[in-house]
Amino acid sequence: MHRQTVAAHDTLRRVGILILLGVALLCIVFAETAGVICSMRYPPRKTYGTALARGLATTPEEAGFTFREHTVTYRDGTSTPVWEIDGDGPEDLAVIITHGFGDSRYGALTWAPLLKGLVGKLFIYDLRAHGESTARTGCYSARERDDLVELFDMLVLPPRVVLFGYSMGAVISISAAGQLKDRVAGIIADGAYRKPMEPIIGHMWQKRWPPYPFVWLVDAHLWFWWHRYLPFDRAEQVKQIACPLLALHGTADSICPYESAQLLVDAAPAGARLVTFEGGDHLDLAELDPQRYIDALQQFLNEL
Repeated sequence: MHRQTVAAHDTLRRVGILILLGVALLCIVFAETAGVICSMRYPPRKTYGTALARGLATTPEEAGFTFREHTVTYRDGTSTPVWEIDGDGPEDLAVIITHGFGDSRYGALTWAPLLKGLVGKLFIYDLRAHGESTARTGCYSARERDDLVELFDMLVLPPRVVLFGYSMGAVISISAAGQLKDRVAGIIADGAYRKPMEPIIGHMWQKRWPPYPFVWLVDAHLWFWWHRYLPFDRAEQVKQIACPLLALHGTADSICPYESAQLLVDAAPAGARLVTFEGGDHLDLAELDPQRYIDALQQFLNEL
């Protein structure tokens, strides 16, 4: 009888330990998932102070450009600053640059020297909840598509406009071009991806964090809150564009898989082209091979 009682207590103790471990695991999963969702909703802001602290140009003038600054107010009442930079190329051609997640127009300004000689105008703005945008929360490229469409309608633009985006800005540009149709002359996508979880998985692997099951729960969150902005598969959205697409991607991209860029180009209408940078990682292509990068931009813009 005594042995049976001891065995029963041991069993209960083991069950209790397993329950505690299960609860602890659930707490970890919940905390990690909440952390990822929070970072998506409240991305790090690169503001004037950030640029100043890092020794970056705080205005296009400091980088040697002639520019004007505008403030655009969206229909939901939030606003964002826009830099209008004068280029040395054809006056009837402009480029709107959309930066990536966690960046701002201060970071996007580094692409201006690559494009200045190829177009007449450059427009650079802050995505919602980035930089000096007044929006408190972001939507991880879902609502930002509509922002770019509104911005397009409010700016005074020349006849031909190209949407240039990198990382999250690339998929926003693709999605917006599907809405704008033949009003867009072309799209340039540096480091694009197909599905929203791809860069999150890449970042987590880069930090040596296991991405699963967290990304499944985050993905469910996106579907629940932003289902009206779906499909999130940009290979489906790219079918809706009515203009040429230039994709620039590195074969060693650790954030957005190279295969995604291939699938996007394959799914796009005729006129899409993928320029591959062997050994290139995420957003280092212009540094890896500047001449190849500029040549790809120049050829694409000349062919429009």
